[in-house]
Amino acid sequence: MAIYVARFLYTMMKRIFATILTLCAITIGSTLHAQNIASVEISGEKLMTSGKNHDTAFQNKYALVVKDAKGKTLSETDLKNFSVVWDIDGFKTENDTQGQYCDSYGAFSVNGKGSLSTTFDLRNTPMNFIGNMTATLTVGKKKFAAAKYVASISAPAENTVANAADNTQRVEIAAESGRVYDVKIAYTGVLMAGYLNEDLSGYELGRQEKADTVVYAVPCINGKIDVFATEGNGATPSISYISITAQDKKQPRQKRKFHHIGDSTSANRGSWMHHLLELIANGEYKELAAMYDMCNDGAGGRNLRTYYQQARLAKVLCDIHPGDIVMFGNNGTNGMNKTFEEDLNIYLDAAERFGAKIMLNSYTPHGAVSRWIKGYNSETQTFDSYRRDAYDVITRKVADFRAKNDQNYLGFVEIGMNADKIFNAYIDDYKKNGYESRDAAAQAIISCFTDHNHYSASPLACELMLNGYGKIEGIVKQIMKH
Repeated sequence: MAIYVARFLYTMMKRIFATILTLCAITIGSTLHAQNIASVEISGEKLMTSGKNHDTAFQNKYALVVKDAKGKTLSETDLKNFSVVWDIDGFKTENDTQGQYCDSYGAFSVNGKGSLSTTFDLRNTPMNFIGNMTATLTVGKKKFAAAKYVASISAPAENTVANAADNTQRVEIAAESGRVYDVKIAYTGVLMAGYLNEDLSGYELGRQEKADTVVYAVPCINGKIDVFATEGNGATPSISYISITAQDKKQPRQKRKFHHIGDSTSANRGSWMHHLLELIANGEYKELAAMYDMCNDGAGGRNLRTYYQQARLAKVLCDIHPGDIVMFGNNGTNGMNKTFEEDLNIYLDAAERFGAKIMLNSYTPHGAVSRWIKGYNSETQTFDSYRRDAYDVITRKVADFRAKNDQNYLGFVEIGMNADKIFNAYIDDYKKNGYESRDAAAQAIISCFTDHNHYSASPLACELMLNGYGKIEGIVKQIMKH
C-alpha cells in the first residue's frame, strides 16, 4: 500500500512540476516578446465605409501591426499569450458603458481577445464622425497602444457633418470632385484648405482668434475637403466643428466663359490678354466676343505655387460652369518650384473636373533687349527670340501628351514661335508698313519691350501677336478655332 501511495505522490508531483514549468515558460516567453516589441500600428482604411442602410453593416477590416527592434513583423504565434482591446471615439464597443458613446451603429467584432485583426461593423449612420481608433495590446504585464485617425461619412455628401474633437487641427471629409462645398466651420488660428503637394501646400481661408462659426466656399479637387488650422493671430490652432454642404451643380452658360490663367506676361496692362479685353470693350473682335465672355484671371509676379497658395485657382474653379474654357500659359517666368510639370497637370485636371475644356499656350517671346539682344539678328533683320526655357519645354511636352490622351483638351495656342514669324513677315513688308528700312521696322517692334518679358511700351508687338500677319495665325484666330 505504501508503494502505491508513493507512486501516486511521485506522479502528482511530476505533473505539478511540469505545469509550473509550462506556466513559467509562457510567462517568460511573453515577457521576452514584450521586451522585443518596438512599435505597434493600426492598418486599415482611414475613411470607413458604412452599410447600405441602418440595418446592414459593412465590415471595415483593421489589424494591429506589431514589429520588433529589427523591423520584423511579429505574428500571433510569435506573441503567444496576448490580448487586444479595440476602441473608437463616438461609437459603442464592448468595453464601453452607457453614456460613453453617441450611438450604437458600429461595433468591433473582436475586442479584448487574442487576435491582431478585427472588423468594425458599421451600419449606415444618420451623422458623420471624425475621431480616433485605438488598439491596446497586452503581452504579459506590458501594454502597447496604437491610434489611428478615422472618419465615417455616411450621410449624403450634399449634407455632410462632422463633429471634430477638441483641439483637432486637421479634418478630411470625403466629397465629390468637381463640386463646390459650403464649409461651415468653427476654428481658431489660420484656416487653410487644399493640401495637394509640397508646392501646392494649401491656401488660406481665413483667420480667427475666437472659435466663431463661419462659412467658406471650397472647391473639391481630389475627392475630399481637407482643412487644417495653423498658428496665427495669437490663437492656438484648433477645429471644433465642421459641416459641408454641396452647392447646387452648375449648369452650362448661355455663352461660355473663357478664363486665362497666367502671369504678368499675359495678364498685366499692355499684355496680350489685357489689351485684348480693352479692344473687345471698344467693339473690336465682335466674332470672338459673341463666342465667349473673355476673363483675365492672370496675376503678375505669380507662378503655379503662389497662384495656388493665394486661392486664385480656387476662385477660378468656383466660377467654372460646364463647357467653359480655361487656358493656361506663361506660368513659369517667376519660378518653377520643385514640381512644375506635376503642378501644371494638377491645374489642368482640376479645371476638367469642374466641367471645363482646357487649352495651353506657349510663352510670349523674349524682348531683344539687354542680354537677350541676341534674339534679333541685326545682319539679317530677323527675330529668333521665342523661349527655349525649361518651363516652355515642359509646357509643350504636357501639351503633346494631352493632345494624344485627353478628350477635354482643345488645343495649343502657339504664341512664341508664331511671334517670331509674324515679326519677320512684318519686317519683310517694311515699305508697306511705312518704314525706311528693315531695321527700322525691327526697332519699332523692339521698342515695345520695356524689358525682356514685357511689351507694354506701345501696342505694336502685342497687336501683331493678337492679329497675326499674312498667313501666320495670331492668338485670336487660334483661340477661335477651338
